[in-house]
Amino acid sequence: MNRTSFMRTLTTVILLFVTGITILTVYGNVLVHAQTTIVAPVLTKSVTLDGRMTGDEWSDTAPVTLALYARTGPSERMNATIWAKHDDQWVYFMFRLSRFSADNPLDACGIIYHWGPGPIGSKGKPSDFATVNKRGSPEESYGWDGTRWYHDVNGTNNIEGALNQNGEYAWCEFRKKLNSGGGHGWSLSVGNTYGETENMFAVAFDATTQKTYTERIALSLLSTTRTNTRSSTNTLSSTTLSSTSLFAGLDTTRLMQVAGAIGTGGSVVIGWLFKTRKRRLMSNYLTRIDSTFNEYSLNQEDCKNRLAKMKDEVSHLLKKGQIDEAQFILLENKITQYMKSIPSENTTPAGTSKSA
Repeated sequence: MNRTSFMRTLTTVILLFVTGITILTVYGNVLVHAQTTIVAPVLTKSVTLDGRMTGDEWSDTAPVTLALYARTGPSERMNATIWAKHDDQWVYFMFRLSRFSADNPLDACGIIYHWGPGPIGSKGKPSDFATVNKRGSPEESYGWDGTRWYHDVNGTNNIEGALNQNGEYAWCEFRKKLNSGGGHGWSLSVGNTYGETENMFAVAFDATTQKTYTERIALSLLSTTRTNTRSSTNTLSSTTLSSTSLFAGLDTTRLMQVAGAIGTGGSVVIGWLFKTRKRRLMSNYLTRIDSTFNEYSLNQEDCKNRLAKMKDEVSHLLKKGQIDEAQFILLENKITQYMKSIPSENTTPAGTSKSA
């Protein structure tokens, strides 16, 4: 490589790095507030609700990493990793959180869910707030009116769990009934996703600083267990740079640090763009599936053929890596449910008979 070619390449790399940092700066708020979907498959491992990651009890579900942000601004955050699964009666959560500021027994974590029409806090809008604290005491409230929550004193306890803190993390392990009953709590059904068009939040409360950390999420309750997929490893060849080449006189350590910084910044930007593309593709396909069923359901055979074709398309998207496994399962389940709901054209309605 001659000096001109080297300088051109170096300039391109620097411009890409600066562009990446600019994108991260300009779109910082988008990154902070991007919604994360928590996928909850059917559990195959039992859970002891002790606020500890014990053995392989959470190995039957995939964790999701996100950040919870304080209401004071995006600069204050609590890093979180969340696992979820269900047994058709309860949905189980494990939150691994950054340490709380102190070991306060009133530190708490849980889930907030607002659903139904109208803005949050409006009159009559249903809402559910369930947490556990370091005392192991569960708390459930409902009916956020914009200023306060109301305790469901006549209801039953629909949340159980524990919160512990060790030297590095806080561990919040709890379960909540899918159908809370009593008319105040949530009522969730397996096979559906909640929070995409409503408002569901993962929440942590630091009792010492009196700060609440939240992040908007969606919860997808799968009707199947987790399916493991094979991952491929790409081997990259490396080129050794001679100290007698054009790099002579430059600090190799510094070059490696700069290259590492550029690689990190670039991977963050590319990763975010790729993830955003997957979400947009997922949303478009959900809309297409719904519209196909609604438009062609009266023509049963045509509707089935169109849905079957979309099922093949979804499988192709997974093979190409354009959607991930969890998104594939959601799309495939939705298509399958619609196809099952279409009666066969040969089925004779009740009270009628076939003409000869």
